[in-house]
Amino acid sequence: MDAPLKQLKSDSPELQRKFVETKIGWKPPTLHSVDNEVKCFERLVEAIRLSGIDLGLATPKEAQSVWKTFRNGFSHMAWPNEGAAASYLGMANLSLEMAQAWIKSDKPAFFKQGEQWVCNADRLNLEVRAMADWLYCEVDKPANAENVPGTLQWIKDQ
Repeated sequence: MDAPLKQLKSDSPELQRKFVETKIGWKPPTLHSVDNEVKCFERLVEAIRLSGIDLGLATPKEAQSVWKTFRNGFSHMAWPNEGAAASYLGMANLSLEMAQAWIKSDKPAFFKQGEQWVCNADRLNLEVRAMADWLYCEVDKPANAENVPGTLQWIKDQ
């Protein structure tokens, strides 16, 4: 242990208790057991769909299924352990704008092929960029944004 940390612990009985009382019974969650991540993804999918970004997931159940199919594999191994990943080939002669338009006009970021979920990696890449822009705007929105026009009008009227 670092000397400064030892000194800090000995100078503060309250901090010492925190170090001693760290056995709170926490265990890492098992795969797919963290419901709040799934719920957050369901809500994100719904919010972005209402804003015009379509991942191809029409229901919370589909969002949940895709999360459980791809999250762990993509997060930790960059490849799904279930489902499949797809990408477009043969776009070398297209401009970037034409390639993006072609990708956006085809399959959504997630779609079912038979009973298996497929991640359209190229489309997901485009949608993640759109999601980042959307999220930036959402975070940057003032609280009670619907009141801003009325407030501005009130200020002008004064």
